[in-house]
Amino acid sequence: MMNRTVKTVNHNLSRNSRFSLLGDKDVQAFEAMIGSKALVTDQDELTIHNTDWTKKFQGHSKLMLKPSTTEEVSAILKYCNERKLAVTPQGGRTGLVGGSIPVHDEIIVSTMRMNKIIGFDESYGILQSEAGCILEDLQNFAKERKYEVPLDLGAKGSCMIGGNLATNAGGIKFIRHNSLHANCVGLKAVLADGTILDNMTTLRKDNTGYDLKHLFIGSEGTLGLITEGAILCPSLPMHRNVCVVACNSFDEVLKILQIAKAELGDVLQAVEMMDAVAIKILRDIHPEAAFPFSDEHPFYALVKLLQRWTRRPATQKIQTSTGCTASSKASRIRSLTEWFPKTKSNCTSCGSSVKDCQTQLFRKDTPSSTT
Repeated sequence: MMNRTVKTVNHNLSRNSRFSLLGDKDVQAFEAMIGSKALVTDQDELTIHNTDWTKKFQGHSKLMLKPSTTEEVSAILKYCNERKLAVTPQGGRTGLVGGSIPVHDEIIVSTMRMNKIIGFDESYGILQSEAGCILEDLQNFAKERKYEVPLDLGAKGSCMIGGNLATNAGGIKFIRHNSLHANCVGLKAVLADGTILDNMTTLRKDNTGYDLKHLFIGSEGTLGLITEGAILCPSLPMHRNVCVVACNSFDEVLKILQIAKAELGDVLQAVEMMDAVAIKILRDIHPEAAFPFSDEHPFYALVKLLQRWTRRPATQKIQTSTGCTASSKASRIRSLTEWFPKTKSNCTSCGSSVKDCQTQLFRKDTPSSTT
């Protein structure tokens, strides 16, 4: 493992004197609202929630509240607004810019207990949940119903859907499914004065009035605290192909992106770029990981395709898209890699160039439930 030294960021921001200091009466008031078990005053636990994942940002909150319903969030924010107590909404704390960490001694309002899946509309493929649901839990719930959540992140095991919406998280499926603005059908949020804005719906085609939910997607908690969301989920693809290509320049990576979007737009899910530093870190941490190239390169591009067709229609689809003969797995791999820039690297398995490699560049077609 690598050793790293991280310095705490000194923001040099003065505390706004308009905000009140937390007192014992305030703690008692919150306890009456949500119960003593939903209050955290333990310093060790607060230290965790006062620090972000990078360890660069450090807050000094003395109280964390863990409401379990939208109504409890409303009561908390209404009280804080009247008392002029500053608050910081907090989800899974997977961000890397300190957005969910108190600047000073703000009260942390965590959505971790708001983790219920409200329902799933199979007519439209719309998943409704509370803001504290872990993204991976939602993915598994949708997958069991042969749908997929249109968002995937490296932090899916700990990030929460409310935070994803509040930050307009993009993720690796962005190319195929677009942003959460395009996939959020409904939303419920609580404003700073405790007003509940209920824009929850499973009606996909709704052109009535203002679409206020889009103001909250990407607002990062500055306009209100998101408590529920309804996400449009596409059907789950049955097959996948993955290709890794070594590149000699970033321009070649962009060329791969351009060609993949033009030729594989209907089955393209993701195009990711990794530089040599990222690959080195991966190989240092996971020395058992297979590296399909004999030489190192400055950049690598990963192209991922997902499709619902069985193998024969999938082959026909690629053949139609590319004009190449694609009657078998090997020829299908060859027809895809022909678009990518030629490199001097060789595959460690078959010894051929990246352009002609038929072994490690693509994974076999497998059901998505195993991926």
